[in-house]
Amino acid sequence: MVDFESTERAFSYKNDAALKHSHRLFSILKYPIIGQLLSVLGGWAIRLKLPVRGLIKNSIYRQFVAGETIEESRNVFEKLYQYCVQSILDFSVEGTEEEEGFKATQTQILNVIHKVKDEASLAVAVIKISGLGSNILLEKISNNSQLTASELKQKKALHTRLDDVFSLACTLQVSVYVDAEESWIQPAIDSFTELFMQKYNKDIPIVFNTIQLYRKDRLDYLKHLHKICTEKNIWMGVKLVRGAYLEKERKEALKKGIPSPIHDKKADTDKDYNLGIKYCFEHLEKIALCLGTHNEESCIYALELLKKHNIDKKDTRVYFSQLYGMSDHISFNLAADGYNSSKYLPYGPLKDTLPYLARRAQENSSIAGQMSKELRLIKQELKRRKL
Repeated sequence: MVDFESTERAFSYKNDAALKHSHRLFSILKYPIIGQLLSVLGGWAIRLKLPVRGLIKNSIYRQFVAGETIEESRNVFEKLYQYCVQSILDFSVEGTEEEEGFKATQTQILNVIHKVKDEASLAVAVIKISGLGSNILLEKISNNSQLTASELKQKKALHTRLDDVFSLACTLQVSVYVDAEESWIQPAIDSFTELFMQKYNKDIPIVFNTIQLYRKDRLDYLKHLHKICTEKNIWMGVKLVRGAYLEKERKEALKKGIPSPIHDKKADTDKDYNLGIKYCFEHLEKIALCLGTHNEESCIYALELLKKHNIDKKDTRVYFSQLYGMSDHISFNLAADGYNSSKYLPYGPLKDTLPYLARRAQENSSIAGQMSKELRLIKQELKRRKL
């Protein structure tokens, strides 16, 4: 088994200054109020042109985001690849509701697909469907609400943008991960993703759906999606994650007076996640799987299943992935032992990536043990280097 406690390998790509920077940042992010302040005040401070841009860019932005453009991110993804860790470039601009913003995001995604084709250091492309179409529209589609003439036109434009993305990906044979989002727009995301899976996953897995297993209903959805793909004789591309909108989902359920879609106990999320892994490995004939996880136990379980099913560690049907700036002890130790390892590598203008950064800060502080684990490993490596 992979030694996830090897901090020498985990942090080999960071010099002492970078490692100390991470230590300082995680020491601050363990306090939930930091994420809340970043979410509320960060955007206002930048819009009002207060002198905080340099502070944010040289702290939390530097930890979790590769750069403002693809080229500015190049130093990061090339450096990661020196240690056999591929990157998944993610244009992490959120919150746009304008046609101009949708077109700009589509241009970025098309550029990333071309880059993935040309650069061995890049693994796949990734999209958020809400970056290409209105959240309001996605929620109405999810609720099966009647659309106005204007909304039908918007839906058609969104369909065309998605088709352009997946068509190029199919031509260049580049896989695309479709991110999971909030439960109230996820049905629309699922329906679009299933549609393009059926169109483009006939020969190889191009379109991947993401399944958030902190939701009570998503293990059943995984099996439902596999049934569809089996009946259509197409590849099922799937990325399994626990979930990134925990607090937001619970607040929204409380606001609407409905039961939370999220498991009440983390143990239930962990159980469903591992059952999802097990199901995929048992049906791997036409499944391509990405394990997006920061949980060592789930990684170890997947490694055991690779061995049990006699699957080569370099089999391209199975990838591991973690967010840039987190869980280096998983990514780099997996890569060092020859497994397919990747980092989700966000990029984008500072002011537009603040929602992503705020979510990272809030998520890290809310996950029990996440910050203490990161800090413990960093301290361990700093002590090792000093000795």
